[in-house]
Amino acid sequence: MKPLKKGRPRSDRARAAILDAANELLQEHPLLSITMDQIAQQAGVSKATLYRWWPHKLDVLIDAFVEHSPPRAKPTADHSPLATLKKGLADLLDLFLGKEAQVIADIVGHGRAYPKAVRLFREGFLEPRRTIARQLVRDAQAQGEIRADIDVEIALDMIFGPLYYRLLVQHLPLDRNMNKKIEHIIENGFR
Repeated sequence: MKPLKKGRPRSDRARAAILDAANELLQEHPLLSITMDQIAQQAGVSKATLYRWWPHKLDVLIDAFVEHSPPRAKPTADHSPLATLKKGLADLLDLFLGKEAQVIADIVGHGRAYPKAVRLFREGFLEPRRTIARQLVRDAQAQGEIRADIDVEIALDMIFGPLYYRLLVQHLPLDRNMNKKIEHIIENGFR
């Protein structure tokens, strides 16, 4: 005999409305200024519903961000693994030059006070992209586009790290020229 679950089952329609509402709020307001009351009101659900499914506002806001984040560059037969990897780099730079940049910076910045935020971001946003990029580097190695002796994890850090560093530390601005400079390093340092 199965144990009975407490509370009502999660409604897919309510979940979608909540994530849509939270994402809309993220587009209009700084992450920390958004309240559970605002999310509930915009989604047309009770605050109790939010807390039943997400114990902290950062949980629902990160889920909303991940749910609505742009798709990842995936390998295709039309492009080499290295070309697809470069496309992923360009896509990430575009994302970091848009509204989403502040959301990412806020999530990571609040990780000291709420470590679960960084874990949710890493699991929902970063790791799926890194998994694809990891395979692209391995495929590029297999096809001779990247040296076989390059450590895959270090290569990924070197490719994408400058974007995250500039976004989070802000020692220099993010700009479109970064993409070409990083590509130059990939082409000359990884072959």
